Amino acid sequence: MEEMIVTGSNIRGARSASPVFVFDRDDIDITGASTVPQFIQTLPQNFGGGASESTAGVVASGNGNINRGTGINLRGLGNDSTLVLLNGRRLAPAGDGTFVDVSMIPLSAIERVEVLTDGASAIYGSDAVGGVVNFRLRQDYDGAETRLRYGTATSGDLDEIQVGQTIGRVWNGGNALVSYEFQKRDELDANDRGFAEETDDPFDLLPRQKRHSVFATIGQNLTETIRVFGDAFYSTRDSRSLSFQEGSAVKFTPDNEQVAASLGSTVTFFQSWQGELTGAFSRSDVSGGTTVIDTGSFTELSGRTSKTWSVDGKVDGPLFSLPGGDIRAALGGQYRRESFQLDTSSDIFDVDDDRDTFAAFGEVFVPLVGRNNQMPGIKRLELTIAGRFEDYSDFGSSTDHKFGALWSPTEGLNFRGTWGTSFRAPLFTELN
Repeated sequence: MEEMIVTGSNIRGARSASPVFVFDRDDIDITGASTVPQFIQTLPQNFGGGASESTAGVVASGNGNINRGTGINLRGLGNDSTLVLLNGRRLAPAGDGTFVDVSMIPLSAIERVEVLTDGASAIYGSDAVGGVVNFRLRQDYDGAETRLRYGTATSGDLDEIQVGQTIGRVWNGGNALVSYEFQKRDELDANDRGFAEETDDPFDLLPRQKRHSVFATIGQNLTETIRVFGDAFYSTRDSRSLSFQEGSAVKFTPDNEQVAASLGSTVTFFQSWQGELTGAFSRSDVSGGTTVIDTGSFTELSGRTSKTWSVDGKVDGPLFSLPGGDIRAALGGQYRRESFQLDTSSDIFDVDDDRDTFAAFGEVFVPLVGRNNQMPGIKRLELTIAGRFEDYSDFGSSTDHKFGALWSPTEGLNFRGTWGTSFRAPLFTELN
């Protein structure tokens, strides 16, 4: 069987001592969710407060959300303390650089969602304080799938239309897939909800949203030991909502654009060891404006652009065998460059900063008791040790460790324990 990398570890086939929840396509479909934000709302580990499409401006958690995006807030520690990954790679954040807008990710392109509910800076570095959410997009799909969805509310003109098309092909040693999704939903007027009838008219509780998303991936084995792969993701969303401000009706029209791409290769050597080198890029742009309906005057929003470049390299494989299984290890490094631009009407509040980050990490997985030497009361006993060093060009460095243990006395019962440290690098707006 193919050994997979699971969120919470850099070692193929290793299990994390931290709790990891994996939701596949069937799990997602059962919830009835039509978008990623709707699915995230079904997770009890996610706190609903923070950046969402129903908030604008600066919300209580301090996240600028002029683009009406949605962030993930594990354990309620803040959107900027949850690390969000796409196929294991970072995405450029939206807003004031405080959260990854998961509403830009097409639900029809997702193969599974992996949720790690534990601090994981020793594995992934900054931002993984509350945990990690990794969206794995579909790859090994052979065929075509069309998804059509229409929904409406029993009170108010809140109609929703969604169309998704996925085409995939798998051949000997390779695969390719393209997935497109269109989603449109009307605004929700405050007059259509009793609890908001006293709000000054006009006022929309939810904005009108229109989104186009496309994802493409391809992979090919060049030899028995070398494989190359690449993927690209593009999504754009337009929003519109009405509000009553300072005696005038105002139309709020933010636009958001997300781009991400990666290219990499894996090489197998010494039969069981594997090396991987990946380069990735991601960009998030927020633009738009506000229009005073009575006068027709238009004010452009403060534009925000976040960019992330990264190069990752690692090797992993078995060191030697114990009665419980192979001791496995991973070593690697990362270079990451991040930038953030905020253009306002006043130069005093403008931000145009970037930073370089260098990281080195290591991890060891030790199966003391496994299938071959299990005993009464100890069906499985595993230890994990991980460490990561990150050095930032603009504020300093951090070294984080994590130790974990998993004891399974019988099938279906696991006791887990971890000790570790995590950190969040300061935002560009916090340094400026």
